[in-house]
Amino acid sequence: MRSVLVLVLLVTTPALAQALDSDWKAGLAFYRAKNYARACPLLLKAAEAASTHGAIWADLGLCELKRGKKAESIRASNLAVRYGDEKIRESAYFNLGLVGVNLAPQGVVSDGTCVPIEPPKELACAQRITGCGHTIQLPGYTYREEQRAGLLIVHCDDGTCPAQSPFGGHCVIQRDDSCPEPSIVLVSGETSRGPGATPEWTCEASGAVELRAQECQSKKGADAKMCARKACKAAIRWRKEAPASRAEWKELHEELEGWASINECKACAEFTRKTQCTVVSIDPCSGRAGTVCTLQETTRDVGLEESASANAQSKTLVQEQSFQAAPAPKPVGGK
Repeated sequence: MRSVLVLVLLVTTPALAQALDSDWKAGLAFYRAKNYARACPLLLKAAEAASTHGAIWADLGLCELKRGKKAESIRASNLAVRYGDEKIRESAYFNLGLVGVNLAPQGVVSDGTCVPIEPPKELACAQRITGCGHTIQLPGYTYREEQRAGLLIVHCDDGTCPAQSPFGGHCVIQRDDSCPEPSIVLVSGETSRGPGATPEWTCEASGAVELRAQECQSKKGADAKMCARKACKAAIRWRKEAPASRAEWKELHEELEGWASINECKACAEFTRKTQCTVVSIDPCSGRAGTVCTLQETTRDVGLEESASANAQSKTLVQEQSFQAAPAPKPVGGK
């Protein structure tokens, strides 16, 4: 599966024939000037003159979207998907997402029910398919968890579409188990845990320094703050000295030697990736589905007892997923 973050929506290619090129260039010029009422008819004229040129259809789809004609935008973008290369298809998927296209049936991802899916007529694919909700869960480990959910695409043989997934709605991968993946992944989540940055050694976090300060405080008339400062200064000096010339300080030596392992549980990091996708195009004849996804990544520093900090980043991705529609199983006792 290949994911591309869409940065440029307007597609350009080498020049066509002079008349066609003139209409296309003029349409793009008006588009950049935000004069969509003049831009879109020119782009439509160029697209109809070169009906299999995906890039012009992609530009027209975005232009029609800008002037609020959703039906025209969807038609043009679907034709861009049909005739365009991968880069053009990705731009068209993004535009279909902006229009609000969603071909995936709602509410079936987790319960295993099936709903017929109609491929856009512009793609000229007559195959009848249904989408069945399906989730798959990988074995849980202490360091990694993963789950994916989406649609199993099934051919409607003999015109009959199953109402319930013939493969079951949920699958947990076990050893030597054939667990089918969703044909089209719509929701995925992955959490991994591992070591984070080891906290810096400080006097305040040092058990050896605290013990030295307590020894000082046990003396009559000693001031607690003064003892803490004195023990800290002694530890800092000790660390700066060459190992061969240091006075014996067993507790501090052992503490510094094992500082990373001592703080292992205080230096854990948790990484979470969550993806939520919408199907904007599906073509069972070519085995391609276009999805527009929101990817959220969160990194969290997990302390021994509480979360210290977390940060999250979100971005939009366009994905073209390849799939194969499975044949519908024959009824029990049928031929």
